[in-house]
Amino acid sequence: MKYCYILIASTLLLFSCASTKVQAPLEEVEEVSETEDIEIIEQTPESLEYERSTLNVDVSYDEFNSDKTRILQIIDEMNEIIEKRDYNAWVTYLDMDSAVYWSKRPNLQKAASKLPVKGIKLQTLHDYFIYVFLQSRKGYTVDEIRYEDKTLIKAVQVSEETDIVYYTFKKINDEWKLHLPELTN
Repeated sequence: MKYCYILIASTLLLFSCASTKVQAPLEEVEEVSETEDIEIIEQTPESLEYERSTLNVDVSYDEFNSDKTRILQIIDEMNEIIEKRDYNAWVTYLDMDSAVYWSKRPNLQKAASKLPVKGIKLQTLHDYFIYVFLQSRKGYTVDEIRYEDKTLIKAVQVSEETDIVYYTFKKINDEWKLHLPELTN
């Protein structure tokens, strides 16, 4: 009989221990499994630039690097053109819309009226090149690019207050061409 009480007590103890096992609520189990899937990505200067440059556009990291490399190469070529004051080379980089717009006298006259030096007459696209384009880009450095959309990129010098836009490029037939923005009122 004594053994019977020991057997019953042992069985009750065994079942009571088994029944005291605490099971986590379902929500907690799901939270743990979700956090295990999160990959922590280190923010590098390159990844931060990619984020700044592609805010409004879905562009892959490889496409961004390829476009940036090409744009900076064109800007290096522009710097040589600026140094040599080579108008004939410069016009080969222009997109057709810019060449047409900036060849029109009313647009040139309007631009001339906004120049800091008064009395300059802009009558041709060549005048625009000499008095506007060369003067506004000489000695400046482009640090990054900014996508406006997949076919329009602004090349900027990064500043603490705001980015300074020095060039705009338009993709035409898979080729980046220099785009000269039109005047606003």
